[in-house]
Amino acid sequence: MNAEKPQNVAENKHIIAREMGAAEGHFVTVDQYHSNVCLYTNSTFKEPPPRADALVTDRPGLLLGVLTADCGPVLFCGRKENGDAVTGAVHAGWRGALDAVLEATLAQMKARGALPKSIAAVIGPCIGPDSYEVDDGFVREFVQKEAGYKTFFAKGRDANHFLFDLPGFIEARLSGAGVSRIFRQWRDTFADEEHYFSFRRESLCGDETCGRQASVIVIAE
Repeated sequence: MNAEKPQNVAENKHIIAREMGAAEGHFVTVDQYHSNVCLYTNSTFKEPPPRADALVTDRPGLLLGVLTADCGPVLFCGRKENGDAVTGAVHAGWRGALDAVLEATLAQMKARGALPKSIAAVIGPCIGPDSYEVDDGFVREFVQKEAGYKTFFAKGRDANHFLFDLPGFIEARLSGAGVSRIFRQWRDTFADEEHYFSFRRESLCGDETCGRQASVIVIAE
């Protein structure tokens, strides 16, 4: 989705809804801000949408979407005791993942009746561990919360820089929260310029008007 052309964004949403069998206008997103806030919804939102970084629904036909351009999109699906589905969509950047947006989404799904053992998660394309260079202050923020998080950092170009494994960290948080079925799309948004937007790549080129990928999930009606 191109952030510079609203008409293209609207058309892309229409195409996504049509291709996924959802009614036009049933595409639901939120105002993302790198939080750990997850909202339940059974309807679309009025403009402007609420601020959050994750959504959960059990309503068929409601298309949940998150927008990313290096952060990790995570889609969830689970089942209630009666077999009905519960879905979730998460915008998991490093801040949200560290502050437990994934766990908040799982809690919301369980509150809506999803059986823990039924929940599966897909981690979509995001910046890869060979592309995500950070400084030592970034590393300290992680290891101050949990010393074991240092395993998600590799040596960078000098003693003050490191490479961060965002998808690996997301997967570890999901596994630690009890999700046993985790699938990853092995695509690096920073490195794959042909297919993906990358905020970091564009910023390094002096352009901060980067577009976004949409990751979506819907319960079939």
